[in-house]
Amino acid sequence: MNRVRLFVAGAAAVAALVVQLVPVAPASAQGQLGNSAQLEKDYGAIKGKLFNEYTAKDAPDPRVIDIAAQYHVFRVTWPQTEHRLPEAVAEFGKLVEQIIYNRDVSKAQNEKFVEAFGQALTTRLRELTTKLPLLENPKSMLHGVQMLPIAARLHHPALGAYLVELINVSNNQNPGHDAIRLWAIRGLKEYFPVTSWGEPAGQFDFSSKTALARKKADMDRVEALTRFILRKAPLSAPPDELGAYLYLRREAIESLAQAGAPAVNAHKKYPATEGDIAPVLVKVLVPGALQPPATLSERNEAALGLCQMRHVDEYVPGPTIYFVGTALVDMVKEYGGDQANITLKKERTQPTAQPWRIVAKRWELALPDLVRTTKSARQAQDLERKSREVLKEMYSQKALDGNAVRDLELYVDSLKPTPGPIQLFKNIKSAPTEYQPPAGG
Repeated sequence: MNRVRLFVAGAAAVAALVVQLVPVAPASAQGQLGNSAQLEKDYGAIKGKLFNEYTAKDAPDPRVIDIAAQYHVFRVTWPQTEHRLPEAVAEFGKLVEQIIYNRDVSKAQNEKFVEAFGQALTTRLRELTTKLPLLENPKSMLHGVQMLPIAARLHHPALGAYLVELINVSNNQNPGHDAIRLWAIRGLKEYFPVTSWGEPAGQFDFSSKTALARKKADMDRVEALTRFILRKAPLSAPPDELGAYLYLRREAIESLAQAGAPAVNAHKKYPATEGDIAPVLVKVLVPGALQPPATLSERNEAALGLCQMRHVDEYVPGPTIYFVGTALVDMVKEYGGDQANITLKKERTQPTAQPWRIVAKRWELALPDLVRTTKSARQAQDLERKSREVLKEMYSQKALDGNAVRDLELYVDSLKPTPGPIQLFKNIKSAPTEYQPPAGG
């Protein structure tokens, strides 16, 4: 099977996660959280006035807030809701959206509500993921954890800390099962980009308690994703289990790529970086740096993340251009090999390997960012210019110009760095990645 057929391989990997949840106990063994009859009654009474329970002077009523949190989290465990679990998750999403875009109250009022509701949600989601036996309740749990990235849109610090906790747990029970971790990893995207201490704009108060708290939270999130990306792979595992590992690793890479800065702290007043981001993404792109080797899909996410880093004075992204370029060339070749499936036909024998129009547009938007942030602007400009027509053809789902592809490939090959450690910062230390070209490469 093609290594980047995301829709097929991704679905198979998720299925492998679900397979780990069987055998499933009979319905009589399934659990339920909360008194469903009482909560439905209580929530029905407060639903219409949920957003009117507080004023600029008064804090939200904690009982009303907690009733809403319990109702939306616990209802996925109720037998009468089993046939409409997707609807329950969707309704929770609508509530969170209403909170975020609430125009009927002041910003200060809404912040009070978000603070109270976010804390209540964290408490109740923790109950869901710890008290409900996962193996006996796969439907309830696998729908319930889909609320984690939705709740993360509130950016509540307690929930962010709990997502990190879920990712860090190393056992294979709940919490700590990869079927739960998947949604915690996705949820962390909502807490990025990080606030980088090495950015050039303005003065930074290094003694600020708020800044220090944000730095610690950012570090915790980055380090949790980094550990997950670099965790030991089950190399002797069955193919479906290894597929699930790769699928989750890609999700973690995609989340880390949203961090938007080369490190949480890359300020020249410090002897070493803290919370490395760019060095980890480069490791995804360097041949042999990850085991098992990164898939093209993983490399694609890492490369796009490196393109869209904000400028930091100490960051030297020049060495990344070659590795970004090789990921782009390989993606272009993959598109060329997928042409038979892309051709508009009434029936397709195989699914396409990628949503190519989206892939092309993401690269088209990312490469100019690389030009703006790198000091090696000429190389980045040339890469962007030589890929422009190719990406245009990919976006239009047309056959590629072979000369343009060869020209792009030859240019990228001319950027190949000398073997040795790749150092991405000028005057401060970071953990370098060793680059050794593959034999014959």
